[in-house]
Amino acid sequence: MDARRKVLVVDDDPQVRRVLARIIKRFGLTVDAAGDGLAALDRIAATRYDLVVSDVRMPNMDGVELLRQTRHRGHAIGAFVFLTGHGSRDAGELMALGAGAVYGKPLNGRQIEEMVNAWAGPAA
Repeated sequence: MDARRKVLVVDDDPQVRRVLARIIKRFGLTVDAAGDGLAALDRIAATRYDLVVSDVRMPNMDGVELLRQTRHRGHAIGAFVFLTGHGSRDAGELMALGAGAVYGKPLNGRQIEEMVNAWAGPAA
């Protein structure tokens, strides 16, 4: 894939952020990370991301509000996908707000590869 394509990983768990970032980088993508929605919104304001992979439930600003604020402020994002440990309770609301997909936690390496291929674009 193209290293110019950028992914933002947003999760309040530092270990989840590190693991996701490390796996996504293997696909040749540039990866940034943020620990909550507020930090992510700052990054989104400064950088155009092809894919945002966000946890749903986080302190300060959750993923739902991050998606709302991103849309409200007119920031261009290629795709917004979510990871949740709360299943279908979150999926309906997120899809109605324009999420590209909602994945259940935890993801294995194969699922992460499928997510990257589907939402960050085909290999260059």
